[in-house]
Amino acid sequence: MPKRTVIIVGLLAAVVLIYLFNGTKSNANGSTPAPAANQCQVAVTADVLNIRKAADPKAEVVGKYKQGAKVNVDKKVTNGFRQVGQDRWVAAQFVKPVSGSNCG
Repeated sequence: MPKRTVIIVGLLAAVVLIYLFNGTKSNANGSTPAPAANQCQVAVTADVLNIRKAADPKAEVVGKYKQGAKVNVDKKVTNGFRQVGQDRWVAAQFVKPVSGSNCG
C-alpha cells in the first residue's frame, strides 16, 4: 500500500475517534469536571445531540454529543436551550439532570 494512502487512512481514523469521544470529555483522573456555581450537570438522552451556535433550533451545528455524555450546562434555560459554553447550546428537552445535580 502506498505511503500516502496509509497517511490518509490514519488521518481519517483520527478524525473519527475525535468525533466519537467529543461528548465524553473528562479530566486527568477520568471523572467529569464539577460544574461551576451557575451550572448543573446533565446527561444526554438523545442518540446524538447537536450543539448549536445559538439558542435557536435553526442555528448552525458546531458539534455533537453522544447519548449518555455528561456535560455541565447553565442552570438557566433560554428559548428551550441550555448553554454549554461560549456560542454552544443544546436543546434542554434532550438532557436530564444527573442524580445529585442542582439544576434549579
